[in-house]
Amino acid sequence: FVVTLVVLIPAASSAGTYDYWQKIEKNGEQDVSMLDSVLGVLNSSVKIEMLVFLIGITAFMALRSPLTLLIVPTLGWRLLSQDSNHWGMVWHYSAILMPVLFLAMADGVRRSRDSHRPWLASYAKAAVPVAVAIAVAMTQHLPLRDLLRPETYRTDDARIQAARAQQ
Repeated sequence: FVVTLVVLIPAASSAGTYDYWQKIEKNGEQDVSMLDSVLGVLNSSVKIEMLVFLIGITAFMALRSPLTLLIVPTLGWRLLSQDSNHWGMVWHYSAILMPVLFLAMADGVRRSRDSHRPWLASYAKAAVPVAVAIAVAMTQHLPLRDLLRPETYRTDDARIQAARAQQ
């Protein structure tokens, strides 16, 4: 990770730097201290919501796996960033994290099934259907929700009429 950020990306960049460091150090043109960036993680409902979405979609079972540590560099960068586009769940920034989190969930379920805590072993058996239910419920808060809305499929708006007129 460090070699990628410090050597490979700057070598491929026309500016010779990793431009995203500025997203942590500056909010627009205003400088931001590292302490303010760290404290900003705890002071943002959008960032906390993002964390709940990322871990919640695994029915919190990803927390039982050390594989979850693999997301820390990317997630840490997003949380420290001053760019609000990096915080939410609308853009693609979580796409790279999800395969790791789902593998961590599978590992967490496997580890939990052998737990000495009866409630955890029992929950592990239901975790996958719970995760599916959470994922379906979350579609109402993400762009996928548009697939369930009838207005998505309307064919009588002005844009579509103009496209038909050009055919």
